[in-house]
Amino acid sequence: MIYKFEWHSNDLLVTFNGKLTYKDIVSADNKLFSDYRFDDMNFVIYDFSKVDALVMTDGDNKQTVAINLTASNYKRKLKMAFISNNPQIKEVILKFILLMHQGERDLKIFNNLGDAFEWV
Repeated sequence: MIYKFEWHSNDLLVTFNGKLTYKDIVSADNKLFSDYRFDDMNFVIYDFSKVDALVMTDGDNKQTVAINLTASNYKRKLKMAFISNNPQIKEVILKFILLMHQGERDLKIFNNLGDAFEWV
């Protein structure tokens, strides 16, 4: 499996690994948004630290933003943390964060899981 869900009460850590594509991210998002715990979530942490490559175009990123903005209309106070040290992956995440500022979510990128958990 390209991603793993680890629930912490009603909050979630999603750990990705290997070569990640847009379809993998959409699959994880769909699983998250359809879970009954989504209603009571305060945060989700997306850990990209074990990802070798992220294959995503700017168009893919914009579609991911559109999906997440729709969810943020419903779940406005959801914090989203991202973890990566890979410059290419960080660039994609930063573009996502910039586009997401249309919504009301708190989004931040970290270098490690400990800092992300401390922030959320």
